Amino acid sequence: MDYYSQNPEKFAEVLGRPFVDGDDLPSSPENQNAALYPSPMLPRAYSAQERDVMVRTILGEAADQGNVGMAAVALVIRNRAEDVRFPDNVAEVSLQPRQFSAWNADGSGNALVSRYKPGDAAYERAAYVADLVMAGLVPDFTEGATHYYSPTGMNLLVESGYQKNLIPSWLARETEAREAPPIRIGGHIFTGSVQQ
Repeated sequence: MDYYSQNPEKFAEVLGRPFVDGDDLPSSPENQNAALYPSPMLPRAYSAQERDVMVRTILGEAADQGNVGMAAVALVIRNRAEDVRFPDNVAEVSLQPRQFSAWNADGSGNALVSRYKPGDAAYERAAYVADLVMAGLVPDFTEGATHYYSPTGMNLLVESGYQKNLIPSWLARETEAREAPPIRIGGHIFTGSVQQ
């Protein structure tokens, strides 16, 4: 069953609130006018289990990035679910091996995916962002990105011995397919585009 069918109060809450960076953060350039423009994305239903996995992925990848950074990760997850190269639900997209480093089981991931629980402030903030993205209320300011990476994270993985490359092997291929340069949002570089 769809998460919103089970939780109609959350659907009403999501529809009644504009997307903003957060009460404690100044508005960011990427989000300056996001609440003023309708999103070109259609709502996409997701189950409570899919929502939980997506929220944990957002936290593991961008807990320190504010609402804009978390929404950018959520948009990539959603874009991948629309892309023929990836599974068609957000939980399966999130849990694909070696795709979202927060879930890496070899020690190169992090504990953020299991640290937060429903009801925790950080979990609820990421859930709010995920709900807005899945409801189609956040314009895709990643410009359809299907990939991203953290230069800082890549450097840490190299220093820790988990990998040798500072730049992802897919960067040139995905940027060429995008036909536009990658864009920086917070601490991440976004590129790629949805293939139909």
